[in-house]
Amino acid sequence: MGIQISELTTEDLAELVALEQRCFTEPWSQAMFENELENSLAHWLLCKDKQGKILGYIGFWMILDEAHITNVAVDVEFRSLGIGKLLMNTAIMQATLLKAIRMTLEVRPSNAVALRLYEELDFKLYGRRKAYYENGEDALIYWKQLEK
Repeated sequence: MGIQISELTTEDLAELVALEQRCFTEPWSQAMFENELENSLAHWLLCKDKQGKILGYIGFWMILDEAHITNVAVDVEFRSLGIGKLLMNTAIMQATLLKAIRMTLEVRPSNAVALRLYEELDFKLYGRRKAYYENGEDALIYWKQLEK
């Protein structure tokens, strides 16, 4: 499968929002993604196939020397192909180039697939936010020390 990584543009928004809605029970709105395009802290990467279809995406904020992953998703029909790992590794590389020395994210304890990926990528569990998500589920807080 020929794939490419590109940055999010306004032309991608409708397809990105549709993918977001397929992947999450509490999806971000189009307005939220539009705000991200205007946010100087935000960095968004898309994984697309040869025809330009979005297979997955990742977003993170660069705050001082820390990268905070805000969202990551892979379309259901393209999961288990390594796209999530590719997106994570690309975001880690980009954050490192932007002088991040650590990276963080929140994840649902029920998301076993994501937990395995983050731990495989050497993220470490550092805490829990009680009732973080709208459905009352906690968030696990993971951190990764990046190479200098």
